[in-house]
Amino acid sequence: MRSLFLLILVVIFYYFLKSIFTSNKNKNELSGNRKEPERIDDMVKDPFCETYVPKSTALSSLFGGDRFYFCSEDCLEKFKKKNSV
Repeated sequence: MRSLFLLILVVIFYYFLKSIFTSNKNKNELSGNRKEPERIDDMVKDPFCETYVPKSTALSSLFGGDRFYFCSEDCLEKFKKKNSV
């Protein structure tokens, strides 16, 4: 009888400790171990070749008070030539 009572106490103590450590682990996962989502850059359309490029890597230039974005120096130069006439 005594050994059965001791066994029950050990099992209860085991599940108690397990629940404490599991809840701490979940709190740590929720508090900041998650990766931040990657930021998606805005896409802009090149007015000359009409391709879309990330705004952060696009070349920009002002024409007539408007800002235009270009995928390459080549497109920028072609746009300048076309619109200077």
